[in-house]
Amino acid sequence: MIRSPTPLLNTKLKELPKNTTKRDLTAEAAALEPHHRWFVTLPLFHANAQYYCFASAIRVGASVAMTASFSASRWVEQARELEVTHASLFAAPIRMILARTPGAMEPLKLEHVWYAQNLAPAHHQEFGQLTGVLPRQLYGMTETIAIVSYDRSQPPRPDRIGRPLPGRDVKLLDPVTRDEVTGEAPGMIAVAGTRGKDLFLEYLDDTVTTSRSFLTDDSGIEWLLTGDLAKSDEIGDLSFVGRVDDVVKVSGENVSLTEVEAVIAQAPGVLEAAVIAAPDPIRDFVPHAYVVARSGAKELDIDSLSTWAEQNLAPSARPREWHIIDELPRTSVGKIRRFKIGASES
Repeated sequence: MIRSPTPLLNTKLKELPKNTTKRDLTAEAAALEPHHRWFVTLPLFHANAQYYCFASAIRVGASVAMTASFSASRWVEQARELEVTHASLFAAPIRMILARTPGAMEPLKLEHVWYAQNLAPAHHQEFGQLTGVLPRQLYGMTETIAIVSYDRSQPPRPDRIGRPLPGRDVKLLDPVTRDEVTGEAPGMIAVAGTRGKDLFLEYLDDTVTTSRSFLTDDSGIEWLLTGDLAKSDEIGDLSFVGRVDDVVKVSGENVSLTEVEAVIAQAPGVLEAAVIAAPDPIRDFVPHAYVVARSGAKELDIDSLSTWAEQNLAPSARPREWHIIDELPRTSVGKIRRFKIGASES
């Protein structure tokens, strides 16, 4: 459990400060105005609902429409019925919506969609056509309280989390040495801030994990070590790579399991995929893929999946084993519990 500042859901509008805050910047980033309406389908204990949607709505006087739970097959019709203009999701629920929405469905007319974690280019375009607006990727986590960065590209790109918001200081660190990385090498995202203000206070009753999550530099600045990897391009735009433990060495080459999953999810007949790193006596680790078929699709053929991987993935990233399963284990916000897949394999 994460102990953070007082939840914004309990803050009355008249008590909000009049100076510019990160809630103002979040509302501005989403071009939010009083006549707009957020569509919230993810749990309220998560930063996505509290800080990205509710807090920005409170700031500008917009409204929020909520559902009791997330339904991929009903998401489009619920959004239409509730007359929403803005939505915020993760990549995995977006892929589920695409797979379970009839192709003849009339597109929505949303004005803004946030999403977190990587979407493949084809899914990015397809969801944009379904909602009426290309989704825009952001980066943040419950521990960072508010949004850290977002893609400002026009049109939005599927592979960018962009540059930090004003007032957000970010640097990329080597996960082992904690030295700042240079060039386009991936590094762990570190976010500067003050605990209990614009960073979480602590993990409840877990001082060891809390201590490991922060680094104080020689200037006395405290940095949250997020455990997420990103790369920076020549203009400072960041691209999300995955969790530190989602990037593995295969024959000496770095392979992002998150990126492999995004490619496999585009294969014909595939609803979603999870990839784990399996020990290998020669290559250190090799990818093993677990794939869920789209509803109504023909039975998946492992030979066809292998061919797809050969055509779309580098040799080191191609799964050495394929498993067709009924569903993937998930958290309450739709993230894949990859460690449970590994446990089921052993």
